Order: sequence, then structure tokens, then C-alpha cells
Amino acid sequence: MPPAPIRTCAKCAEKEADNQALLRERSEKNEEIAGWEKRWKNDSVSMENQQELASVRLRLRDAIKGKNKAIIEKNALKEEKKEL
Repeated sequence: MPPAPIRTCAKCAEKEADNQALLRERSEKNEEIAGWEKRWKNDSVSMENQQELASVRLRLRDAIKGKNKAIIEKNALKEEKKEL
């Protein structure tokens, strides 16, 4: 047979209900904090990736500019040879 429920006075029951409410609130806040920490970590990783991507983009842009410049110079030399 299951044990009989413990009877408590109204004041004690109210205190217990308040304690349970505080525990739930703390748990929710801890979950919220954990979520923010996770987002912050993901954002910081994302920022590192963004910085790396930006540097790669700059290098590619410079390489393309250099290649375009080389092509323009090569075409200019071809035109000079044609004129001669």
C-alpha cells in the first residue's frame, strides 16, 4: 500500500508552492543563460569565419585585379606588335 500523503498546514503548503515556483524560475533563467552562451559562442565562431572569408575575398579581389592588369598589358603588347 502506498504511504498516506503527509498533511501540512496551509502556511507550509504555501511556502512549498513558493519554493517550487522559485525553482522553476531559476531553471528557466538557467536555460535562458545557457541559450545566450550558446548563441554567443556560435556568433564568435561566426565572426572568426566572417573575418577569414573577408581576408580571402580581399586576396581574391587583388589576384583578379592583378590578373586583369596582366591581361590588359598582354593585350596592349599584342596590339603594339600588330601595329609594327
